[in-house]
Amino acid sequence: MATLRSGALTLEIRYTLRDAAGWLHYALCFRWRGELLFRPELLERPTANWDGRAPGAFHANLLELDTLLPVLRHVLDSRAAAA
Repeated sequence: MATLRSGALTLEIRYTLRDAAGWLHYALCFRWRGELLFRPELLERPTANWDGRAPGAFHANLLELDTLLPVLRHVLDSRAAAA
């Protein structure tokens, strides 16, 4: 698990599995002062795809071409270059 903190805000990134095709799956969880920022009942849907997910977590994988992790990488790289 990776944890990024800024003041009272925390972003947790947990790798959950590597599937048979080699894609990495992960859960993203935002917390404010240790409490979930997004209530699980607002995120969860009654489908099989939600089985095994952590409460309040977003599920993503590289197969879906999500952009959050590349954006975070860009932000971290720009801040490192500015320092």
